[in-house]
Amino acid sequence: MEENTLWPVVEKIFIIPRTIRLLGAYILVLFIGSIVFVKLEQPAEQNRCSLAQEQLGEKVAAFGDSYFYKLSLNKKMCKGIRKMKEQGGLGSQFAKSSSLFYSWESENCSKESYELIVNQLMSNPELEENFFQLVEKYIGIRRLIIYLLTQITERFNEETLEISGATFRALMEESASVAIDNYVTAKNHCQNQWNLHSSFFFAGTVATTIGYGHMVPQTAEGRSFLMIFMLFGIPFFAMLTQSISSEINIHVLQRKKGIISPSCDYIFGGIVFIILVPVYIFSRIEEWTLFEALYFSLVTLSTIGFGDIVPREDPPSSYAIYKKNETRCLNHLVNPMPAQHSYLNNPCDETVFAENAELYFDIYRVCIFFWIICGLVWLGGIIKLICNKLAEDVSSRSTKTEFTVANNSIRNKICTEI
Repeated sequence: MEENTLWPVVEKIFIIPRTIRLLGAYILVLFIGSIVFVKLEQPAEQNRCSLAQEQLGEKVAAFGDSYFYKLSLNKKMCKGIRKMKEQGGLGSQFAKSSSLFYSWESENCSKESYELIVNQLMSNPELEENFFQLVEKYIGIRRLIIYLLTQITERFNEETLEISGATFRALMEESASVAIDNYVTAKNHCQNQWNLHSSFFFAGTVATTIGYGHMVPQTAEGRSFLMIFMLFGIPFFAMLTQSISSEINIHVLQRKKGIISPSCDYIFGGIVFIILVPVYIFSRIEEWTLFEALYFSLVTLSTIGFGDIVPREDPPSSYAIYKKNETRCLNHLVNPMPAQHSYLNNPCDETVFAENAELYFDIYRVCIFFWIICGLVWLGGIIKLICNKLAEDVSSRSTKTEFTVANNSIRNKICTEI
């Protein structure tokens, strides 16, 4: 009795030189394609992120200025400057810098006059040097303001404010708008998608025509290369799957039947090892439900590839050394008056993983690629089984029809002679 296990099948397939050569060449094509995608897309992605971060900083600074004036903190500073002036200022050494404060106070500490004073400071090297000496003496501009302007508390949380309902409503609307804008900007432009393993996975989805759509080239060069890559990758993958399917058909589906037909062996073995086992693995690693994992598997292997559920690009958060807190990051982006020493730990820093975790996850992503190849080949074999079965049925019916016609012809001839 012949063995009905899958291992001899796999062994027979992969000792075939042509199949091995095609598979190796296909992987090489994907690897070269992924390197080109990284070279074309990664610099542009980094530039977009740097530009977004720069714009984000400007928006946060502008938002802080808006709060400063809407909460009337500038008026408190004016009181502090007057008090400093009454006490004799900062001494003759910093008389030039003190004149800046006095000039601002004379304009009632308005936003417009502050911008004029800053321009005056930056255009006068001697005045600028004197001012930064003052800042250095008092260890930072915040401590300087606290020392000079005792009308403002050291911590913003302890500040007593008097604002109207209209001002409060305007601040709430502005906070919501800035928070959403800043968070979406940071989320969309600083994803670090175009690394080597993600690009390899992307190249594989292009060649298999799955095309999830969760990452796409943004540059003209990347899109141009994608069109060229499709012309080679898709036919190459079709050739590979055709070769493997033919070997399966010869060495598996047409072998001598035992107790269990090779077709049943092939179908149920694939259901277990191509569908059920990966579904369980996906549910554990991707933190999906079993239904979501099954949905992803069937949508992927059918090459529909909606892209609503895709494998994650980073390891699970349980393997992180440092976890990014999205809520704290959102609060940080919208808060114009951060808490004391909040700059020491930026809550918007990306999650950091151990090197081993990232290595294992890269291997996992490569395994997904090979799972897709095996799954598509398996489905191709099932389609071939169905086509063969239909062809046999048609052939059988044709044979029966021919036999019936011949039988009727002989009977009619006999009857005629009689």
